[in-house]
Amino acid sequence: MSAHVRTVELGVGESGLTEGCRGCGGGTAGCGTHGRDCDCGGHRCATCGGASERPRWFAGQLVGPSDLEALQQWVIGRNRRHNRMLHGWGVACGLTVTQTLDQQGAAQPWSVTVGEGYALSGCGDEVCVPGPVRIDIRQPRPDGVDGCAPPVDPWCAPVRQRRDPERTYYLAVRYAEEQRRPVRTACDCGCDDNPCEYSRVGETYTLAVLDSLPDCYQEDLREQPHQDVSYAAPRNTSSTTNKTSAVETLQEAVGCSERIRRLGTRPCPDCCSPWVVLADLKVDTRGTVTLDPLSHRRFLASFGSYGFSCTPRSDHLPTVTITQPESGGTFPSAHETGLELKAKASDPEDGELSGGSVQWFDSHHDAQHEPLGAGTSLTTTLSWDDQDKPYEHTQHTVLVEATDSDGHVAADSVTIKVGQPAPPPPPPRITAFTPASGAMLPLEWNSKRRIEVTFDEQMNQAQLAIPDPWFRVWEIHPEHDVLGIKFTTIKKLSLTLTGSPSGTKTLYALEESPFQGFLYLVQIRLGSALLGDKGPPRALDCDFAGTKLSGGVLDEIWSMPAGTEHRKDKGWFDWNAWSSTSAALPSGDGTEGGTFHLLFNVQAPIN
Repeated sequence: MSAHVRTVELGVGESGLTEGCRGCGGGTAGCGTHGRDCDCGGHRCATCGGASERPRWFAGQLVGPSDLEALQQWVIGRNRRHNRMLHGWGVACGLTVTQTLDQQGAAQPWSVTVGEGYALSGCGDEVCVPGPVRIDIRQPRPDGVDGCAPPVDPWCAPVRQRRDPERTYYLAVRYAEEQRRPVRTACDCGCDDNPCEYSRVGETYTLAVLDSLPDCYQEDLREQPHQDVSYAAPRNTSSTTNKTSAVETLQEAVGCSERIRRLGTRPCPDCCSPWVVLADLKVDTRGTVTLDPLSHRRFLASFGSYGFSCTPRSDHLPTVTITQPESGGTFPSAHETGLELKAKASDPEDGELSGGSVQWFDSHHDAQHEPLGAGTSLTTTLSWDDQDKPYEHTQHTVLVEATDSDGHVAADSVTIKVGQPAPPPPPPRITAFTPASGAMLPLEWNSKRRIEVTFDEQMNQAQLAIPDPWFRVWEIHPEHDVLGIKFTTIKKLSLTLTGSPSGTKTLYALEESPFQGFLYLVQIRLGSALLGDKGPPRALDCDFAGTKLSGGVLDEIWSMPAGTEHRKDKGWFDWNAWSSTSAALPSGDGTEGGTFHLLFNVQAPIN
C-alpha cells in the first residue's frame, strides 16, 4: 500500500508547555516545541483553559486573519481537550512495527516498517498514519519509501547515526503540521516585494527513535492477576491527588474508588508528551533489529471495533382479525355512506392493541399498500378505477397490521369489490327563451322590454343577478343610411334582474334605447360559468345555434365594449347569415359549457 511518507528527525523530542497546552504540531492547546519531551513544561494543563471565549461574528464586522485563526484554534483546542479528558492517550488501532522484508522475505538490516493506524497523543492530538512507512533507524532524517520524493543530494544527505547494541531505543510517533499550497498575497509587484503565504496547514505525523522514554510513560507498570494484561498508572503531579495504583485508576473509569471518596471527585488528567511509543527496539552491529512492540505500547480503551445485537426474546406474537367487512362482499357505487372497517387486535404481553398500533392499508391495481388510517375502527371510502369498466367492479384488498411493543407484526386481510360510481347528473340546460328564436315582435314590445330565460333546474341566484359575464344582448340596425352613407350600427344593452328568480324562470329588463332597432342578437357563453344549485356544482350546458352567424362574427361582437355604438361599413352585414335557424330548445349537447345565440325581430317604427 502506498502512502505519504514524512521525513522525520530521529531522537529529537519536544519540550514544554506554556499557557496551558500549547504548540503540538504548531498549534495551540497542544505542547510546545523547545527541544525536549513535551511534558507541559513541568506544569499541569489548564483543565478548561481558553474554553470560555470564542469569536463571535456580526454584520459589518471587520474580520482579519487573527480572528479566523482564533476560531480555528478554539475548535482545535476544544477537540484536544475533549480527547485528553474523555479518551486519554495511546494507540487506538494499527501502527504495527515489524522488520522490513525484502522480496525474498528476508529481514533487511537497519530497517523497520510502521503500519497504518491511529493514536491520540498526551496533548489530545490525533495521530493518523494513512499507510505503511519504512524507516532506516540509522538516519536522523529517513526518506522512507515515497517513490515520488525528489532525489537526495549525497553530499547533503544526513550522516547515519551509530546505534549502541547494548541500549534500548524507543520508536515513537507524534502529531505534526506542515505548511502547504503557497499562494501570492494581494500585491502589485509580485512576491519579491510582498512575500507569498501558505494557504493550507497539512495535518501529518512525525516518527522518531528516542533514546529514552517520555516522562509520562511510567516504568512502574503494575502487573495484574491476568499476566497478559497490564495497566498503566496515570501521570499526575498534583500534590492534592497523591499517588494511586493502576487498579484503582481502572476502577475509577467505571465506578467509585477510595481516591474519589477521599477527594470527592475524579481528578482531571494532566497533559502528557506528544510522543506515543510504538515499540522498544535494539539493534546489533550488523543492523539486525530486535523488536518489542508491547512493553511500552499504551492502548486506548476503544469501542471502535465493538458492537452488539439483540436477539428477539421468545414471546408470543400479536393477533389481529378483521370483523367487518366480510371478505367477498360487494359495496354500492359512489360510497354514499362510508365503508366501516373493524378489527380486534391483542398481544399476550401488551393486552388489547389499539390506536397507532393498528394500521389499515388498501391495495388495488398499481396502488399498493396505501394507508387508510389507524385504530381498531374507522370509516373510509374505496375507489372504483376506470380500467375496470368492462367488469363494473374494482377489487380491493384491505389489510390490517397490528404491532406489539417488541415490534412483532400480525396481519389479516379481506378482499372486497367496489361498484362503479353512478353517472353524474346531466348539466342544467335552457328549456325556453322569450322572445323565442326567430320571433317577430310588435312595436309595442319596446314599451316593456323583457327577456325571460327558463332552465330545467334552479340556478345559482348570485350569478343570475350579474348576467354580463355569461349573458349579453345586442341591438342591431343593419344598413343604416345617414346622408347617403350606409353602415350597420351595433350597441350592447344592459340587463337587470327583475325581482327574485321564480323556481327555474328568470326575468330580465332590457335597457331602453331610442334607437329601437328591429334586430336583436342574444349570446350566452360560459367564460364565467353559471352553476346549478342542485347536487354537485355543474356548469350550464348552453350549446344552441339559433343563427347562421359564423364563430368569427359572434366572437367579434361578444368582445365589443358597452356604452358606445359600434359601426360597421357597408358589406359587413350579410342578410343570409343574419337569419334564424330551425333549431329548437332545450339547449345542450350533454356536456358543460358551450355557446348560445339567437335572433329576434321587432317591427321598425313607421316614419
